[in-house]
Amino acid sequence: MPATGTIINASRGEVASTEALINAPQRLCIDVWEHEPNINLTLLDKAFIATPHIAGYSAQGKANATALAVQALARHFNLPLADWRP
Repeated sequence: MPATGTIINASRGEVASTEALINAPQRLCIDVWEHEPNINLTLLDKAFIATPHIAGYSAQGKANATALAVQALARHFNLPLADWRP
């Protein structure tokens, strides 16, 4: 990628190495961060555009998180809710 390009990471924080991004010559647009919410402040300072990732705020994101929590509790307490969905 040319040094004049722009790297956009909007998938998962771990897809791109924080150290590699810090050392990259390209402009950075970052929506996801390794180790959220404890993000690397050097990377934040370098980013041309930096946004907080908010996928969990959608109705579907909240439903998925609720289902995962219920299913984890069901496994732990051996309850018949392994396929529970809201």
